[in-house]
Amino acid sequence: MLVVDGLDEDRGVTAGPDAHSIATLLPRVPPYGMRVIVAGRPYPPVPGDVHADQPLRSTRMDHQSDTVSDGVIVR
Repeated sequence: MLVVDGLDEDRGVTAGPDAHSIATLLPRVPPYGMRVIVAGRPYPPVPGDVHADQPLRSTRMDHQSDTVSDGVIVR
């Protein structure tokens, strides 16, 4: 399981030809048995260097919670 939180803070390519956003480094097709969980706000949108066929661009994968009360606070 790979968990990425704060994807909305991914600023994308920042310097040099080999720099990439974290989002573009995520697997388009995870290996068998691997699960990828990504959390972030809808704005700003997914960085521009993310491939068109990346699941992050699919609206099928969008599971938003409507309010903060949908979450649970753990201390």
